[in-house]
Amino acid sequence: MHEAEFNTDWIEKCLAHEQRGVRAVYNKAEYAEQRRAMLQAWADMLDGWIATNPKASVLALAQPAKTREYIA
Repeated sequence: MHEAEFNTDWIEKCLAHEQRGVRAVYNKAEYAEQRRAMLQAWADMLDGWIATNPKASVLALAQPAKTREYIA
């Protein structure tokens, strides 16, 4: 999602990574609307990948490329 230029704070919040230090004290934002839009973009990207390769599944796409070669 970083390559799609989404905000690092939103990504880290989706991954349930905890902030540390001064940022953790002052940044209490949940970024709910931003995360919802980001995750919808991710879902749309997955749907696009599956639409271009109907034999693929979300689980197959999650496999490392080496494993995935025979599926596609």
